[in-house]
Amino acid sequence: MCEQYSNNTVVCIGSNTPDRLSKLQEAFDSLRSIFTIVAVSPVYESPDDSGLGDEYVNMVIECDTRGFDYETMRDEFKRLEYRLGRNDRSKSSGVMPIDLDIIIWNGDIVDRYQYSREYFQTGYRQLL
Repeated sequence: MCEQYSNNTVVCIGSNTPDRLSKLQEAFDSLRSIFTIVAVSPVYESPDDSGLGDEYVNMVIECDTRGFDYETMRDEFKRLEYRLGRNDRSKSSGVMPIDLDIIIWNGDIVDRYQYSREYFQTGYRQLL
């Protein structure tokens, strides 16, 4: 990490477990302890696109990731997902304890698929 640069990123957070609201809050609190939160959407619900799992709760946040390059931030997200219960079988089983996706990095869309999905656009339009 290098404290000399600042990066702006937009992240989609989701969970569809029975304790999904607490998972979402825990993920948000963890991110808030590491990054400067610039804007936050309200929490909202969305259907599971795969049809395998329960409904999701989501939120979209914009944050300043000062000192983190893209790869370091992505790795930090993977560690947080793992700590909150995500594993290799989560997506295929339809049970997603937490999902953290970097959608926009410094104004560039880095995940076009997620960007195009209504569950992201709903929160993105509501960033406060």
